[in-house]
Amino acid sequence: MERRPLCLMCLFAVVVLSLMHGMGLPLAPESRDDRKVRELLAEGPKEVRLTGYVLTRKVQEDYAYVVLGRTVLFLQSNYYHIDNVRITLETPFAYEAGSLLGVSGFLEKPEKATNPGQFDRDLYFRIQKIGYVMKKPAVTLLEGQREPLRELPLRLRELLFARIEALYPGEAAGTLAAMLIGDKSLLSDEDSSYYRMGGISHMLAISGLHITVLAMGLYRLLIALKLPYQASAGIALVFISFYAVMTGLSVSTVRAVVMFAVSMGAKLFGRTYDLLTALSLAAILLLLDNPCYLLYSGFQLSFLAVLCIYYSRERSRFAGGLILSLVSMPVVLSSFYEIPLLGVAVNLLLLPLLPAVLVFGILGTAFGGVFTLPAVFLLKAIRQLLLLLSRVPYASLILGNPSRLRILLYSACLAVFLYFYQRFRTDKRRFLLLLFVPLLVFVLGFHFRRGIRMTFLDVGQGDSCVMELADGSNFLVDGGSSTAYRVGEERILPFLKYEGIRRLDGVFVTHLDSDHTSGILELLEAVKKRTTSLRVGTVILPDIKRKDEAYLAMAELAREAGARVLSVKEGDVFSFGKTKLEVLGPDPERETEPFDSNAQCIVLRVSYGSFDALLTGDVQKEGEENLLEQLRERNISCEVLKVSHHGSAHSTPEEFLRELDAKIGVISAGKGNRYGHPDPELLKRLDEAGMEIFRTDLDGALLVESDGKEIRAKSWR
Repeated sequence: MERRPLCLMCLFAVVVLSLMHGMGLPLAPESRDDRKVRELLAEGPKEVRLTGYVLTRKVQEDYAYVVLGRTVLFLQSNYYHIDNVRITLETPFAYEAGSLLGVSGFLEKPEKATNPGQFDRDLYFRIQKIGYVMKKPAVTLLEGQREPLRELPLRLRELLFARIEALYPGEAAGTLAAMLIGDKSLLSDEDSSYYRMGGISHMLAISGLHITVLAMGLYRLLIALKLPYQASAGIALVFISFYAVMTGLSVSTVRAVVMFAVSMGAKLFGRTYDLLTALSLAAILLLLDNPCYLLYSGFQLSFLAVLCIYYSRERSRFAGGLILSLVSMPVVLSSFYEIPLLGVAVNLLLLPLLPAVLVFGILGTAFGGVFTLPAVFLLKAIRQLLLLLSRVPYASLILGNPSRLRILLYSACLAVFLYFYQRFRTDKRRFLLLLFVPLLVFVLGFHFRRGIRMTFLDVGQGDSCVMELADGSNFLVDGGSSTAYRVGEERILPFLKYEGIRRLDGVFVTHLDSDHTSGILELLEAVKKRTTSLRVGTVILPDIKRKDEAYLAMAELAREAGARVLSVKEGDVFSFGKTKLEVLGPDPERETEPFDSNAQCIVLRVSYGSFDALLTGDVQKEGEENLLEQLRERNISCEVLKVSHHGSAHSTPEEFLRELDAKIGVISAGKGNRYGHPDPELLKRLDEAGMEIFRTDLDGALLVESDGKEIRAKSWR
């Protein structure tokens, strides 16, 4: 290390920033103006005026977004110099880079994750140096373009995107646009899932591998054309730097460009190229630019990959791939909660095809015609292989988010494994050592349960509860929203993966309103298409006489996803170890004209030891009267009540609360919803009943745990 001062500096920076993050200190300094504006926005979005210069843009078919820099905010007769602002436009208009815009609208901070496992938009935008967002503002062009050098790569990227879209068929166009220019807007969710489950999602981004392939390929081509080393290195460096700017300057791209520049500099000046020094320089420059990169999985995986390649350079490709997979596993699980079990083999098989795909993709984009065919053929072959892989049971294994203690234990076990792998020289001994790899995975992914866990997710204006029982069974009760976009894919499924839930033994659909089912439909569709390794055992519907189109469609999709369909009514009971699930509604004999799905929804009583919870769906009117009769006749009480119908004024009457005597009330409602849920009168009734109230619109997800005796409740926020 004495001859590698940059390595020591990099290590010191990483340790200091990690300690700061562990102590809850901000990694990036916040200006006084930004602190003041953040305080003003604490209560919600504010209508403001601001001006800023266009830094970058993205134009889609029906919308566009623009990032403004050097932004000045005018609010309450004061002005503030604030961080970059991303504005979303309803019309796909391309404001040129360097243009000065005047903007009026509602300013807000990016949304933080309100559920475990949910994508954290606040961190994502901080990594992009974006501090605020505005949706559908009024925009005025104050000054035209003043930065042609910033505009040139944007124009070229848009030109290439349009050409790729025109020349290639749909699936190939989406994949090539992602690979060549870093634009995933044409990439289907299905294809993205197949690449992720195969462990080669890095092929769909402008990664360091892309930069290395293109830069070294161009450099060697120029050398083969008899250009001097200096000219070849200079041309290759200028080209790859411009390409990096055009494709958005991702972390791995910047890392690869810096390392390529150092390697070319070493050649030009007759010095020895040291990979660790170049890697450390890239890390230092990135962290100086934005310390929040340290929290970004892309940063962590990019640098871990290069380190693993360096230390396994004398080993076989399989050994190198295995070491990389094992070393990066904690990062992968902490970010994505699942690992592709066949990732090493798939990478060994498909990564050699990447240079060919890039070269043929570039030739096809440049010249069109028959030049597009090789790239299309290769991409179809890759997709077919990934499609077959998705049919393999547990090709991708959900293990959940590992705790810090597990990561430390895993790291210690991994260090021992790598030590003996280095010491063993014969293939036979190393093969025997590979038998311990499942044990390593077990250390990181095993989950031990004590008692019952119920998590009421924040799904906006809707309902969703995940139950993890003591015997290892898992259930979902409802899953839908009328306000949250793609609630199944972006909130429910990430939580299930975060918890390490690979199978839902049952999905209770209390009734068929979309704010209770939209996410379930997304999950079943994903299971059907094998774009997730999650599996569903049984879909449980209310036993009602009037089965409408939504009811029949849900049952049909469940069967197509490989789940059995079951209908339940009052009196049905399920036992799972010490946990009992008792159905208190619906009663088909009480159906009325006109039919009221809320009155005939599933009401579920969950019992574990002395712990009881009542999940009421949207029960009301006749259903609530039937429920009240049962409470009185059977002397039913509970500790936790999922308040009916999102806290509407006409649900959960006073006599119901008096009979139930619940200690904790959970209201699932969307922030600022148009129905005014929860109703103030309902909140007053709950308060007078002596209940501790949790609201998903204010508290985010709520976790309730019990060992059958004591209860612990805490909100995600």
